[in-house]
Amino acid sequence: MNHILSWLRMTDWHMNTPAPYSFFHISVSVIGVAAAALFALRLSRSTAETAHPHTANDAETAQPRAANGAETAQPRAANGAKTAQPRAANGAETAQPHATNGAKTAQPRAAGNAAAADFSAADSAASDSRKICRSLFICGLLLAAGELYKQLFLYYVIFGSYNWWYFPFQLCSIPMYLCLLLPLLSRNERIFRTVCTFLQDFGLLGGIMALAEPSGLLHPYWTLTLHGLIWHILLVFIGLLLAFSRIPDRTAAGFLLTLPMLAVFCVIATVINVATGGAADMFYISPYYPVTQVVFYQISLRFGTGAGICVYVLCLCAGGFLCHLLAGFLNKRRG
Repeated sequence: MNHILSWLRMTDWHMNTPAPYSFFHISVSVIGVAAAALFALRLSRSTAETAHPHTANDAETAQPRAANGAETAQPRAANGAKTAQPRAANGAETAQPHATNGAKTAQPRAAGNAAAADFSAADSAASDSRKICRSLFICGLLLAAGELYKQLFLYYVIFGSYNWWYFPFQLCSIPMYLCLLLPLLSRNERIFRTVCTFLQDFGLLGGIMALAEPSGLLHPYWTLTLHGLIWHILLVFIGLLLAFSRIPDRTAAGFLLTLPMLAVFCVIATVINVATGGAADMFYISPYYPVTQVVFYQISLRFGTGAGICVYVLCLCAGGFLCHLLAGFLNKRRG
């Protein structure tokens, strides 16, 4: 424990708290998001290239086989006809079945090869999903490591006791848990796809909105400030990686399936807020005081905290749907 404390104190690097939209904030955000987009695009392409050649090769080999089958059937028919002409009508009648049988044997070969190509395509899609799942799991590990450092730093260096205000269950914290659970969730294709759709839509929403309004990310410590910025840049990367892949459901119905997940997380956040007596403000929907987010704070003051929370949650849903549409647009542009 002493080694951990000494290490934490070694990283106690003070800085002047950066102002929102300062050169530091804008430069780190722009460079980070650009790097995340390029890396997500490159990783999705490399994943597709390693998975798709099998499908393409199977399709290419299937067509020549079918063509060869038809070509070999035609000479048989022609030869049968040539040998049948010098003979009597009975010979011609026996030659025709040979041509028919040749064509019939060619068709099953073509159908079998096409089925093999379809099976290979499904297998390559599954391989693509496994590679994306591994990448997201690694992202979850990075997020968990960063969160562990943050919690230890807050406890031992700043407060000396646990501060429930920083409990990791905000909307932007959820991807950490889901990415770590993906290897287990991937056993059920429908659940896996819905979770990935949620990660895509609300990961993008959380990352973009936090970087656009960074007041909660900027601290008088280098490590905490960089942690907040890198965390949300990584959320953008997760959302874009899934947007460039074939895993999430692109339909409106696919987005609607993510809303029960959001509702469950909101209920859990409310339980934490109430259980801590207002010491926590998970999802920014504490019933003890107005919504702390800009715009919604004014709504809460004017129409009440309950109204502010309802409008805030509805805007979360609308923002998630906009990110869902954006992801679909990016996927089409890529593909």
